[in-house]
Amino acid sequence: MGVNVRRILIARGMIVLTLILIFCVAGMFVFGCGGANTRHAAEKDKIEREKAIELTGTISVRGSAAAPIILLQVDDGIAYTVQTSQVGRELMRLEGMRVVVQGNARSPEGKGPTLLDVHTYRILPLDTGETPVVGWIKGSEGSCVLKEEDGTEWKLTGDLALVLMDFDGAKVWVVGERSETDPSSREIVVTGYGILAEVY
Repeated sequence: MGVNVRRILIARGMIVLTLILIFCVAGMFVFGCGGANTRHAAEKDKIEREKAIELTGTISVRGSAAAPIILLQVDDGIAYTVQTSQVGRELMRLEGMRVVVQGNARSPEGKGPTLLDVHTYRILPLDTGETPVVGWIKGSEGSCVLKEEDGTEWKLTGDLALVLMDFDGAKVWVVGERSETDPSSREIVVTGYGILAEVY
């Protein structure tokens, strides 16, 4: 009789152990899926908070020289804080000018000011109606040449062109009277300019 009781107890113990193992495996599956769902939700939330965007606005700079804050004031009144980067530093030199920017906007943890990571930008026409040409200065046999990103080259002339010759390799914007008799003969009589970046 004692043997039978022990056998019954052992059998019951095995059943309990089996049930415990089943519940453990089921729990791991359920909570594992829940964890994955949580990660997917977090990733989705991040995507929603960090979106590709194109904005038009005016650049302003606040703060101090040591810690400048670059802002893009868009036409609907919202101000975006431009993240510091090479492009951001170029935008800082366009204070007061209107630009079109493309990049990613995000709000950290859904709070605070909207940060803008600018990838590219385009300078809009000045108050004079002139559209700046952006490129890199290069000296060429005693003359000053501006080379755009697409490879287009402009010969720069006038008194300000002589000044720009001292910035060989720098990224600049210029405005002035343009003449283009043929693709191999483009010229700008420079009436205004700005330095966007020193020699890289």
